[in-house]
Amino acid sequence: MIFRFMCLGLDVTWAQHQLELVKEALKNRNEISAESMMREIKDTLEFEMNKNINDRIAKCRKFTDMMEHMIEGIDDILKKLQDTKDALFENKFEDALRHIEKAESMLAPVKNKFENDFVEGCKKLVESVEFADTDKKIKGIADNAIEALNAGKYYEALQFRDWLAREVAKAWPKISSISIQKAKRKCEEMTKIGIDVSKAKEMLNFAEEALSSGEHKKAVEYCVEFEKKIDKIATEELDMLFTKIEKKLLELESKGEDTSWAGSILGYARTAQQMGEYTNAFAFIEKVKKKINL
Repeated sequence: MIFRFMCLGLDVTWAQHQLELVKEALKNRNEISAESMMREIKDTLEFEMNKNINDRIAKCRKFTDMMEHMIEGIDDILKKLQDTKDALFENKFEDALRHIEKAESMLAPVKNKFENDFVEGCKKLVESVEFADTDKKIKGIADNAIEALNAGKYYEALQFRDWLAREVAKAWPKISSISIQKAKRKCEEMTKIGIDVSKAKEMLNFAEEALSSGEHKKAVEYCVEFEKKIDKIATEELDMLFTKIEKKLLELESKGEDTSWAGSILGYARTAQQMGEYTNAFAFIEKVKKKINL
């Protein structure tokens, strides 16, 4: 049993010292004292082994009891923990150690997956409402949830996550309203610079209808589709203009004109396009067009 304690990383210095005293007693033919000390060593080792295994059971149960009806595979781990307790009750320490080690190995991947999914879920909820979370209240709740999880306070972590989900749900009306306002501004900007947004505007109309009927998530989804269509329309228009300008610049170069000045301006236009700043992109394009009389 002393060797088993050493394998568990527990301090057995006291037991080794007691064994030396037992050897000394036997050497002096003091069998009664030696037997008494051996009994004390055995009882103490069994007590410490019992405590070690029970502590490990409690550590596992801290997670399994909270997640019993939430995670698949917990029942098998709970059975293995019960096997551990049964073996302890019968003082079958080797069996108890084998069962608890198996329970811990079964629990590790389940616990890791839950914790990873929990953190990712909190982050996604925060990201979904980030631009509307102006006072950072929602992010603060998510941070508290993850902090509780990392501290092994699973009940507290789940309470924070439920609170987080409620706050995110409450934020959707604000998010849908902001999304539609943003889409409208984009629509106006594109119209001002002469871009036909009629194909995209349908999505904006759907978004406003969804907002009116209280379907806030759907309203945001329509706004996302609107943004995609605007990006496609603006990109196609810009690509066509870039092609025309490049063709015109080649014509001017063939006539001996200096067109080196155009490179940097077109570069700015490309950068603005990649960043989704279409108003700026078209403004740079317009500068070049005027200079080359296109």
